[in-house]
Amino acid sequence: MNYKLKTIIISLIMVLLTAIAGINFIYQPAKKRIKEIELKQSREKERNKLLKQVDKRQKDIQKYTVRLSRDKGVSYFTNYVSKLAKESNVELVSIKPGTLQKESYYQKLPLNLKIKASYNETGQLISKLESSRQFILIENISFEKKRKVKRLKPCSEISMEVNLDISLLCSI
Repeated sequence: MNYKLKTIIISLIMVLLTAIAGINFIYQPAKKRIKEIELKQSREKERNKLLKQVDKRQKDIQKYTVRLSRDKGVSYFTNYVSKLAKESNVELVSIKPGTLQKESYYQKLPLNLKIKASYNETGQLISKLESSRQFILIENISFEKKRKVKRLKPCSEISMEVNLDISLLCSI
């Protein structure tokens, strides 16, 4: 064989062996390491996303915990509701307090109200209860039409008897 041909063949074999060694000992381990890094990176992104959600939930809990009533007394709650009813021009017929009930993260103080009022006055009371600084949960409402008020305007208001089941949410 020709010397030049031998040199070319040996050079090609050397290049081929170098390429194989490079692929096996440099490229493949680096590719594997890159995949591991990408996997860790995606796990960290997911972890950071979950941590942000947890942080948001903790801030929400702190914000709402402030609204839980520290006062668990029936007299406090009935006085507060009486004040709101008076502001709404609602006649309180009866107030029946329930017993304090423990839930997972709070306590509930139920109250059954029987009121006489017009639809608008009832709406005002409900609005005041819902927008209270403290959490007041309106659990049940039932209406019973009673009588018409004197016709002062063509659209006279209807007086109704309303049963409201409400609860004050209290801290544990």
